[in-house]
Amino acid sequence: MPPARRSTRSRRGAGWHKKGYRDRGDMWINIRRAMYPGPFVRGTDVNEYATLGGFLDDVTRDVRMEEGFPIPGDWLLDVQRRGKSLFLEPREDPITDYFDGGETVTCKVFDEEGEQRIYEFGQGWTYK
Repeated sequence: MPPARRSTRSRRGAGWHKKGYRDRGDMWINIRRAMYPGPFVRGTDVNEYATLGGFLDDVTRDVRMEEGFPIPGDWLLDVQRRGKSLFLEPREDPITDYFDGGETVTCKVFDEEGEQRIYEFGQGWTYK
């Protein structure tokens, strides 16, 4: 597999972590964790030449690896943009078809029956 392409653009757009901004070909995407009672956001740099499938794999791996946050194996971790699941989109599409940097995606957890769950510290998984 050839090495990942890197953009030669250093800067573009309004400013750091804003729409259209690039830092050595990477754009910033915020990842909102909506599976907690008080949702919070962490961001990540994404290469502008990445595919949607690669981005979704990275996000799900990062969220599942968080300390003290075991998601049962048969539950679904869904990544959504504007309320629509990104897993319904073609995985081979370039990430720039969906994002230009500075946007936010939301992660939600659903059990095997399709009910949304949140993680209450000290109580475990509860229904939303």
